Amino acid sequence: VNLTSGTFNAGSNINVRGNWQNTGATFNAGVSMVTFLGTNNGTSDTHNIKSNAQNFANIMFNTDEGTANLDTWNLQDALNATVNIIITKGSLVTANNAVTTTGNININGGDFLAGSSTIVLSGAGSNWQHSAGTFNAGTSNVRFGNTGVSQIANAETFYNLQLSTT
Repeated sequence: VNLTSGTFNAGSNINVRGNWQNTGATFNAGVSMVTFLGTNNGTSDTHNIKSNAQNFANIMFNTDEGTANLDTWNLQDALNATVNIIITKGSLVTANNAVTTTGNININGGDFLAGSSTIVLSGAGSNWQHSAGTFNAGTSNVRFGNTGVSQIANAETFYNLQLSTT
């Protein structure tokens, strides 16, 4: 997906095979789910995501390359989701860019490589759910900043965990 100008209104779910490059367009996510599926070419590929400060609603990383060839997505700038971030298969590499959601972060498989990023769960009742896959905390900050009750499901190792109300 290459967004260079104008406005893109996501009316439904979007499946992406490859890069998401927003270099100047307005992206209205609505309540859509953007799913990064990889290229489905039988090899492990690397893709880039540049959001240009435009929010996603729900975002999922779920490569369909099989079990041996998993795709990787590198963030080129901050990733903001107004609902959930879900990692099911493949790798999300933050490349030290911020990750923010007002919903949940669900790691159901795959790899979440946080580097030195700041990861913020800011919604009332935002949860961290990790049932499978890998979370590599690096030197990241994970911050729950909300007024609701939040939960960290299952054992997790964080480099720096901040719990605060705003």
